[in-house]
This record gives sequence, C-alpha cells and structure tokens, in this order.
Amino acid sequence: TTLTIQYCDVVCLLIDASQGVSDQDMRLLNLIVRDGRPVMCLLNFWDKLTAHQKKHFFEYSEFTRYLENFKTLPISGLTGFNTERVLSTVKRLFRQSQKRVQTSKLNRIVETIISRNPPPSGGQKYFNIMYASQVSVDPPTFVFFMNRKASLPKSYQCYLENQLRDRLDLKG
Repeated sequence: TTLTIQYCDVVCLLIDASQGVSDQDMRLLNLIVRDGRPVMCLLNFWDKLTAHQKKHFFEYSEFTRYLENFKTLPISGLTGFNTERVLSTVKRLFRQSQKRVQTSKLNRIVETIISRNPPPSGGQKYFNIMYASQVSVDPPTFVFFMNRKASLPKSYQCYLENQLRDRLDLKG
C-alpha cells in the first residue's frame, strides 16, 4: 500500500459514509499523510444518510478534526451525486501540490503567524524563527531556520503546518 501511495499524484480515499469512518480508513489516511500525498476523501453512499446523519457525520464524528485538513466530497456512486466534481477537484489538488511560494511572501506569512502565537520557550532560551524557505514541491516542503538546534515542540510544528496550510490554500 505504501509503495502505491508513493507513486500517486493525488489519492482519492473512498469512505463508506453510511458506515462511518473505520480504523482502516484512519490507517490509510495516516499512510497518505506520512507520504505527503494530496488526498481527497470521497464520502460514498451519501444518499443513504438522513439529514440528521449527514450533520452528525461532520459535526460530531471523531474524524471531524482530520477532515478539516483535507478536501472532502460527499458522493453517491448509485445516483451520480457530485461525481462530476471529482476530476476537477483532483486536478486542483495536483496543482496545489506543485505550488511554489516566494521566500519573501512565505516569510511575511510566517512572521504574521509567529506574531499571533510565538514559539514556546525551551527552558531559559526562546525559539526564534529567523526565516523560512520552500525547498521542494510535491509535496510543498518548507524549512525553518532558527536560533537553536533543539527542535520546536511537536505541537508548535503542527500549529505552523496548519497555519501554512490555511494561509497558502494547501488544504488536502
């Protein structure tokens, strides 16, 4: 499975919405994220759900916090609902994976992110992110240059990643 994911330009993860998100769905999503592939979650059998179940799927599901970071598309293979949007969304996700951000623009964004929520201190010294640069595309990969060799806490790394994803429109 991992080798297959590595060769994909975009992964479409088909989830049976009538059954909810399974452990297997979560394992596959984690593999896709680890390999840095763009992913779209296709929620099949959407036509089988009631309005209440549809609302519950997005508002109360354990999967909700993960869905925020990925393009999701409710579909129905039986009725064809939303299937015409799959290919255009795949193309858009591919273009996003090839996106290159100018260093000056990236650093302005990073400066704004840091000013709203500065990095935590590690002991007596503070982390100071001096600048950032994009080092590759597919997936877009960023390197941060700091005043300390010690790693930023994982929680702050996730914060930076989520903020960049939002501000650079890299959802997926």
